[in-house]
Parts: sequence; structure tokens; C-alpha cells
Amino acid sequence: MFFHRQKHTPKRSASENDAASNPSLASAALHRSVIALAMKELEHPVVVREHSRYPAEEQPIFLMTYSAFVIWGLSAGLRDLLPAKEVRDGIRALREHLAALPWFDPDIFDPILSQMLVVMPLELTQGRYSGLVSPAADMLMAAKIAGYALDAEYEPDFGYHITYMLGRFAKRARSLVSEARRGQSAAQDEKSP
Repeated sequence: MFFHRQKHTPKRSASENDAASNPSLASAALHRSVIALAMKELEHPVVVREHSRYPAEEQPIFLMTYSAFVIWGLSAGLRDLLPAKEVRDGIRALREHLAALPWFDPDIFDPILSQMLVVMPLELTQGRYSGLVSPAADMLMAAKIAGYALDAEYEPDFGYHITYMLGRFAKRARSLVSEARRGQSAAQDEKSP
């Protein structure tokens, strides 16, 4: 599928890997979980179907727009659960992972993400979205403001999925933090005599 790593990423030595994971076991586990969740979301059947509706030259822009939406949602969900530095580090790890994918272009992604952070609400509440207003429309508007107009008409199941995810990001963020803390606790228990 189009989500597998294609670009070359340099291998790290064991000491570099240890140094990268030493900020805290919880942080490393959180980074892995954030990346896994984002990739799972990018491969969701509804997202894949919507992606396939676009012409080939617009498909990478759609993926970057949706990735920016996922980053916004995860950062908004984690914001109340973790210190700001840990949230930034987790999002940075996700962005670095995305940067290794064949469709990723930082010159396109960064402006879309910047606009996503402006257009989308600061909190994960579905109350802002009712009636004809949709978070999918706002997501596509962020790309348009960044200079990348995507078809503003989307499949109804995609619009529903985006609205559903809006409510799920906070719950998933809590699960990610809880899993990372459990993993850290288990690792510390293994090291104790």
C-alpha cells in the first residue's frame, strides 16, 4: 500500500537507540503508540476510499491534509494529559515518521499543518459541529488556505468518520497515555530485584 516506508532512513547504532529512548520509557512508548495510531488511522478503509477519489496528483495532498488532521486531533487530545514538551515530542516523532513516507513533502505538509492548527478548534468538542457544519469541511479548508485546494465535496461516510474521530481523539489519547504509563511501570518492575 502507499503507506509503507520507501525513503532511506539511516540506521541508528545501539547507543543512539538507547539515547533516543532514554528521555523516559513512557515517552518512547508514547511515541510508538502515537505513530501506530496515526498509521492505523491513515489506513482506515473510509480514508483509503476517500483518498482514491482524488486524481493521482492530489492524493499526496489529501494524505498530508488528513495526516495534519490526525496530528491536530492527537495533540489536542494529549494536551490536557501531558506536559507540553511531551506532547511536542510525541508529535515530532510522528512527523519524523511521516517524513519517511513516499508521499510526504515538507514544503506542502508544513503550511497545511500550520493552517490546520488555526482552522480547527482548540478543544475536541463536537458541540462546534452541528447541522451543516462539518470538521471534514474545516479540514479541507485548512488545505485550501495553505494553497492546496482539494475537492470540497466528500463522501458522506468520510464526513461521518471525521466527526466520529473528533470525539474519539480524546479517548484514544487517554488510552495512549495509560498504555505508556503501564509499559513504563512494567519495565521498572522487571528491573527491580
